[in-house]
Amino acid sequence: MPQASAEGTKEVYFASIRYVPRIPANDTDTWSLTVHNINCTNNGTGQAWFFLAFYIDGESWWDEYNNTNYRIWRCDKGQTVTNSYKIDAWNVMEPVTRNVKVELYWYLDGKYYLKDVASFNIDIALFLPLHHIYVFGYLVVYLMACFILFLNLYVTGLEED
Repeated sequence: MPQASAEGTKEVYFASIRYVPRIPANDTDTWSLTVHNINCTNNGTGQAWFFLAFYIDGESWWDEYNNTNYRIWRCDKGQTVTNSYKIDAWNVMEPVTRNVKVELYWYLDGKYYLKDVASFNIDIALFLPLHHIYVFGYLVVYLMACFILFLNLYVTGLEED
């Protein structure tokens, strides 16, 4: 699996992000994001709470805090947590590359602070069923036969003149 590029303050950061770099359109995808907390704590207790925001092609796609009734998850100081996110479908009409950006926020006393950002690209591929290839093959054979027939008629017409 490729690694996403990440930038951060290193108090807490994305230790790894696992994803499929090329996926067929309309297939389910799973991203596994591992966060390591070096030094973030809430009031010195060692506990810390975080959430993620996802962007696709520069537009907000899903905000874990706002889109889930203010859901946050815990990653205590010195700990590592892995969360997996299932992506239902990539509904596209043509092959495309999507730029994904994930932001890691630390939630502290009703405020949130951006701590790390990771970016990666996902290629969305279209795969045609095999029966489409057969139809296209028959069409090519039909057009070639028509071309040869008309060429034959043209040549025989020239010979008669």
